[in-house]
Amino acid sequence: MSKTKEVQKEYTADKILKAACKVFPEHGFAGASISMLAKEADINQSLIYHHFGNKEELWKATKAYLLRDIFSQVPKSYENTSLVDFIQHAVQSRFEWYQAHPEIIRMINWQRLEPKRKQLQGTAPVVIDTWARIVPRMQKEGKIRNDISAEMVIVLMTNMVVSPLLDDNKFLQSKEECKKYLELVTKALIDMLKP
Repeated sequence: MSKTKEVQKEYTADKILKAACKVFPEHGFAGASISMLAKEADINQSLIYHHFGNKEELWKATKAYLLRDIFSQVPKSYENTSLVDFIQHAVQSRFEWYQAHPEIIRMINWQRLEPKRKQLQGTAPVVIDTWARIVPRMQKEGKIRNDISAEMVIVLMTNMVVSPLLDDNKFLQSKEECKKYLELVTKALIDMLKP
């Protein structure tokens, strides 16, 4: 494939993803049609199938596209950090990132309504994969209790951070209340996870 065709292919795929970032959060998986997505991207419908195969794959690719900059939230310093520093940064940065990106929260909420939600999940984001390397290491170093699985630790952390954002909780409207919640979550996680 020539360099020009590769660039054009990347441009078209990016155009489709940007359109999907508007359509999917607004209409959900079931409510968004391929024709709606093609119209938003100003392309022929067949190009969506060509680049993504089907609507499910485009949904997963859209979530990955929206999550792409969350990967920068994992500092290199996680490699030599204490449990307290790890939890404080992980909780704070993740909460702030999700709060600043309501479109991914809307997609997660839409996905929760889907009968075939498991097929729409896709693969774990890099940040979770990073936690999957850090948590077992911290368990081996005696910084995190090792009587529970690393997967359970990661699910616990993720759910405690993201869950309040999935619902319309009034306390989220106040910076002071958000701060209190994050302090509570941080303390609870440290207490639960320390050996």
